[in-house]
Amino acid sequence: MTPQADRITSLDVLRGLGILGILAVNAPFFAAPFALQLNPLALGPLDDQSLGVWAVVHTFFERKFVTLFSMLFGASMLLVIERAVAVGRSAARIHFARMASLLLFGLLHFYFIWWGDILAHYAMVGMAAFLAWRLSAAWLLALSALLFACYYAPP
Repeated sequence: MTPQADRITSLDVLRGLGILGILAVNAPFFAAPFALQLNPLALGPLDDQSLGVWAVVHTFFERKFVTLFSMLFGASMLLVIERAVAVGRSAARIHFARMASLLLFGLLHFYFIWWGDILAHYAMVGMAAFLAWRLSAAWLLALSALLFACYYAPP
């Protein structure tokens, strides 16, 4: 745990905002089928108020808060790595211990609490991202363009 004096309050506030936004998006899926994500009428007709809430969440929350949380995950990951290097500790050891803990927690949550958990994915991506933390911005841009092209390439 990071000592209170070393915390960056703005990152903590944004992380909390991201989690609340993700909760607003995910809350219906705790009790409803996945089809509800794409079709608000999957469970039957909605009244105007319910349809309005769905439209607001779908328009202003869906994917925005996951993106915010993902960027903060990357920023936090980099801060932890750089702080470890600054004090002469093994960045790899600290980073991979954190990612292993996150992976374990995410898998337990996924298998025993909720099928929509994404923490295990964050852990696996975080482990792979460690390989790129020293790359220049130009290399990171090229790598991201390559990964994007591979992901969206037609079959």
